[in-house]
Amino acid sequence: MGHVQIIVVDAMMGMGKTSASINFMRSHYQDRRFLFITPYLDEGERIKTACPECEFMEPPVYGSKQRGLKSLLRNKANIVSTHSLFALLDSEAFELIEQGRYTLVMDEVFDAVSEYDTSPKDMDILLKAGVVSADDRGVLTWEADDGYAGIFSKVKRDLESRSIVRVRPPPLNGDSDFDGQSMLLSVMPTDSFGCFEEIYVLTYLFDGSLLKSYFDFYGFSYQYIGVKKDNGAYVLTDTPTPVTVPGLSSLVDIWMPSHKAQKGIGSRKNSLSYSWFKNHPASSEQVKMLKRNIRNYFVNVTRARSGDCLWTTYKFAEKKLSGPGYAASFEAHNIRATNKYRDRWAVVYALNKFISPGIVEFFEQHDIAVDADQYALSTIIQFIWRSAIRDGNPISIYIPSLRMRQLFETWLKEVSA
Repeated sequence: MGHVQIIVVDAMMGMGKTSASINFMRSHYQDRRFLFITPYLDEGERIKTACPECEFMEPPVYGSKQRGLKSLLRNKANIVSTHSLFALLDSEAFELIEQGRYTLVMDEVFDAVSEYDTSPKDMDILLKAGVVSADDRGVLTWEADDGYAGIFSKVKRDLESRSIVRVRPPPLNGDSDFDGQSMLLSVMPTDSFGCFEEIYVLTYLFDGSLLKSYFDFYGFSYQYIGVKKDNGAYVLTDTPTPVTVPGLSSLVDIWMPSHKAQKGIGSRKNSLSYSWFKNHPASSEQVKMLKRNIRNYFVNVTRARSGDCLWTTYKFAEKKLSGPGYAASFEAHNIRATNKYRDRWAVVYALNKFISPGIVEFFEQHDIAVDADQYALSTIIQFIWRSAIRDGNPISIYIPSLRMRQLFETWLKEVSA
C-alpha cells in the first residue's frame, strides 16, 4: 500500500464542508475517482444529485452489498455508500481501491476502534480450548483448522479480517464508566485507509475523535484545512476555518429545574453515564425524578408539541425516560450528518458521554492520548446541531448532566465571543 495523504476538513456544522467537498469532486471528476461514505443512506442521494458529472453509483439495495461494492470498484465507478458498508471492506476490496487509485471522502468521522460484539466469556472459552490465542498485547489470532465451520464462524472471519484485542481496563476509580469486566475491541486494518490515494475527512473537533487516536497509533500523518465562501460557492481552503459564531449564545436557552426538583441529578462526574443507567432501574428515585423533569420541561416549561421536540439518552435507557407527548421524538445520541430535525427547537440531552474505558486503555498503554472531554463535547454538539439552531433559529435545551452542561456552556461562550 502506498503512502496516503489525509486531509482533515475541520469546521463547525453548517460552515459548508459538504458543499465544498461537492464542488471539489465536481471540479476533479476527470482526474480522480471517489468513494464518498456517509452515516446515512439518504445523504447518498444528495451527493448523487449534486454531483452529476461524477455519475455516482450506490451498491444495490438487494443481495450482497459487499459484492455489489466490489463490482462497482472493478468497473472503477465513483461510489457513494455508508459507514457501515465501509466497515466491511476486505483485502480484495483494498486491492481494487488501490488499483483504481481512489480518493476517499468521509462525511463525519468513522470509529476505527469499537467494542466487539462477542462476549468476552465466549472468547475465554475459545482461548482455553486453544482455538484462539492471544499475544502479550492482547491481540487475538484464530489457531484452529482453516476448514472450521460452526457457531464461531463469524468470530473466525472477523479475526482474519481485522484485529480483535482483549483489554482489561484499569481498576474502577469512582469516575470511570467501567463495570470491571474485560473488553473485546475491534480495530480496523490499516489497509482500510492505506489503500487510498487521498482521504478527506469532513468533521468538527477532530482532535476529540477516536479516528485521530487511531491515525496517531498507526503513524498516519494528516493536515488540517478549512472551508470558505468564494464568489457565492463553498470551497476548500488551506487555511483552517475560524471557530467563531458571534451571537450564537443568544440563540440557546439552557433550562435547569429548581434545586428541589433537580435533587443532585447529574451532579457527579459519572452521573447519567452508561453504567449509571445500567445500575439505576426505572423504579429508582433518581430515574423517576429525571423523567418527571423531562416531562415538565416539554409539557409545562416549553409547551412544545411532539413535532417541536428532540430528545435522547442511551438507547437501552429510552423506555426508562420516555413519556407521553415526547416519546416519538427520540433519536440516537450519536446521530450525525442529517437535516431531518432542523425544525425541532425543544431539546433534551439526558446522558453523560464517555469513551469506552477499554478503548482508552488500548490507546494509553501505547502512549496515545485520548481527549475524553473533546469526545464528549463533539457528541453533544453534533446532536444539538440536528435541531433548529443549524438554521440560525433559537432553541431551548435541558442538559441534566453537570459535566456535559459545563462542557457545552464553556464551548458556547468561546465560539460566541
